[in-house]
Amino acid sequence: MKNLVNILRSCLPTPVKTALKPLYFALRNSSIGRSFRYYNDYHYDAWRFSSHAASDQAIKTQVNLRSLIILNAHCIEKGLSHHNPRTRFGQQHIVDVLKLLAEYSSRFGQDQITAIGFDTLAAYIRFHQQHGIQLESLEASISKIAACNQNNKVCSKGMGGAYEITRARIYSDGKIDIVPFLNSRHSIRHFDSHRVDQELIRQAVSMAITTPSVCNRQAWKARVFHDDSAKNAILAIQNGNRGFTELIDTVLIVTCDLDCFMSVAERNQPWIDGGMFSMTLLLALHSVGLGACCLNWCVEKDRDMQLRKLIRLPESEVVIMIIAVGHIPEKLMVARSARKPLEEVLFFEG
Repeated sequence: MKNLVNILRSCLPTPVKTALKPLYFALRNSSIGRSFRYYNDYHYDAWRFSSHAASDQAIKTQVNLRSLIILNAHCIEKGLSHHNPRTRFGQQHIVDVLKLLAEYSSRFGQDQITAIGFDTLAAYIRFHQQHGIQLESLEASISKIAACNQNNKVCSKGMGGAYEITRARIYSDGKIDIVPFLNSRHSIRHFDSHRVDQELIRQAVSMAITTPSVCNRQAWKARVFHDDSAKNAILAIQNGNRGFTELIDTVLIVTCDLDCFMSVAERNQPWIDGGMFSMTLLLALHSVGLGACCLNWCVEKDRDMQLRKLIRLPESEVVIMIIAVGHIPEKLMVARSARKPLEEVLFFEG
């Protein structure tokens, strides 16, 4: 439909286009037009997901393979973290990790991802040794795969498995009064003129990567735009920043990589994981003294394509949200943003 409209625009004389414009908008906003737009945009999203999500039958990219290794290794890690793990648990995950590590090593060499896989398998072996069980065949398989590529980029240990921590440590590190912190975070739409030091952004993102994600796949990315021309072009497309556009120092675009997901069952997972990461990032920005405002990215296909083209976004990534960032002035106005009563949110069932 969009292509047809563009063709007509280029071919028809201006008086005809002017006369047809009311008809076009009437059709676009009719029930038939809205249904077509729903179908067209959902098809756009579905095509992108199916083109990039991995499965056992279709491992397309290095990121697909990395994510499958992380997924299966994390299943083993979760088993090791249980109160009383049974011996020889997770046999299929062991087989899958070995197969994936062999393929990854042969295609891409060995790096941090293979280190996580090998360390997780080593922790699995140690657990069984503590129970008097030797897993010689597993040790032999690991040695065989590791020997395939001696150019290891990451040789450190302790990247996979599980480790012990005490309740006292959790209580000690987590004992902060978080209520004032949460109540003091606002959507900031008034920034001062100081430029944002990118080290502060780095600190905030370093904190945000502790966010939980499905099977620890961490599909999110934070793309930083500090240059005025790129930043202003992005804000013009977003179109929800009127009244404070010129005050925004830095724009962050949070994305999720669809290559990290596995099947149609995970079709909505990018928005869940990306949304959780975005919230942690907002809190982290607040903790380093920066103001931030979420800029909505619920848009139709055409605007999404416009932004993708502008920032040259990889086809496998989807935009979760845009965040405006800057330093907070001495005094400013913020929206009250009244909250629902607790009884409209909290329900104790059963």
